[in-house]
Amino acid sequence: MKAEKTDAVVEEKMREAVSFFNALEFPEGAIKLNEHEVILDAPKFVKSHLSTLRANWKNISIRAPYLARFLAFYDLMKSGDCELVEVKKTVRLVADKPAPKPIKKPAKRKT
Repeated sequence: MKAEKTDAVVEEKMREAVSFFNALEFPEGAIKLNEHEVILDAPKFVKSHLSTLRANWKNISIRAPYLARFLAFYDLMKSGDCELVEVKKTVRLVADKPAPKPIKKPAKRKT
């Protein structure tokens, strides 16, 4: 019974967050979510997290981190106390690197 009440509260907060984000004009730039996380593209963040949450709502191990980040971002934006940060370094993706050279197998010895 307690889990059902908790789910109902979370679902209500999710509805509030979706309505809030639908009406929000996001600020330009990167937004500092916490000491370790920066959101580079807020609309994409909201869209991707909502998509993941909707697709995995019944799987708590997938849902939990996305829900925590999404609701933390909602609380931050709702408070109006968001900090815009300058991104100084571009992350280089693994896909941007050239493929490693294949390792050659040693030739078989003749005995």
